Amino acid sequence: MDGYVKGNTGFEQSIYAYLTELQINKIVDSLNLNYVNSRIIPLGNDVEKFIHNIEPIDFRKHGGNLGTSDIAIVLDSVLSRHKKNDVSIFISDCIVSPGNKYASSPQSLDNYLLEQRTKIKKSFVQSLEQAKGDLAVVICQLTSLFDGRFYNKFDRPTYYKGNRPFYVWLIGSTAHIKQLLDKVTLETLKGNGAELENVYTLLTSAKKIDYGVLLMPRLGRFDFDRANPKTTICNIRKENKGQQGGTFMFSVGANLNQLPLDKSYVLNSAHYEVSNKDYALSVKEQRSGRFSHVFSLSSQIASRGNITITLKNNFPQWVEDKTDLLGDDLEKDGTTDKTYGLKYLIEGVYDAFTSRQKNYAEFKITIN
Repeated sequence: MDGYVKGNTGFEQSIYAYLTELQINKIVDSLNLNYVNSRIIPLGNDVEKFIHNIEPIDFRKHGGNLGTSDIAIVLDSVLSRHKKNDVSIFISDCIVSPGNKYASSPQSLDNYLLEQRTKIKKSFVQSLEQAKGDLAVVICQLTSLFDGRFYNKFDRPTYYKGNRPFYVWLIGSTAHIKQLLDKVTLETLKGNGAELENVYTLLTSAKKIDYGVLLMPRLGRFDFDRANPKTTICNIRKENKGQQGGTFMFSVGANLNQLPLDKSYVLNSAHYEVSNKDYALSVKEQRSGRFSHVFSLSSQIASRGNITITLKNNFPQWVEDKTDLLGDDLEKDGTTDKTYGLKYLIEGVYDAFTSRQKNYAEFKITIN
């Protein structure tokens, strides 16, 4: 990480601003700062002192193995210390460092990358079990000026000066992560010399999301089922007047604000799947009322039966786009904005979460 902390850098100022906001907003009882490489090295709770003492010489002074960092072991170290009421913040370039021992053989290299993925999956599966499923992870990809030696997959250094990605991981219960994001937004990381580029959230819903069929908005008519008016409607009829004649549309309200998901993700209808293909879905945010969001389901056919609306956990395309597949020469390979082995790390987390809960949420409706 030397190249990110040489002098007074955007990397340092963004982290400084974010940690300071956590203290100013008094949403943490205590703040414990650490270096981490081959082991975790405690450095107290003074944010200003911490930021001023992360020059390259300070990394070496505080110890640990500064050669190759096994990201899977580093993450496991963080997770093993994580307690129920903690939020752990892990900051790294997230570059997989196999070293010449593995990188010299394509098969050995593939095995190393797959091993990293498996180790990370195992660590997060264990953490999910300990947390009884109530765990969320927010992975933020940022960009900052890098000025220093860059080590490729063979651990061969070359000098590079220019923008490079780094990553901030937030790990905690769904409620704690939601509180953190609401009170100190990720936008705090921007505008201090580093730029926030992408975000991916993984979670398993600890609590069931409140939802139900709404009387309005609608096209046509329907009755609420007396036995189960919240999720079942009957006697549906298409609209018979105006330009919307021949269409049936009903709406479902849901409280999605309890999920610490990016607003743009929740409002993108492409991230939803409707089990009955006769119905098209749109989603809007509500400023007031019982529910935070409204799904509108419209159809020219108005078929009956069970309908499941799924908010999908799609593996993000940006992770694929930001993964350096070569791990050799940043400038020659055109990978200055990419991270070697990134997708294997995040696939490990993704596999752990989706093995427990495939999607973010499901909403089941019946039309009789």
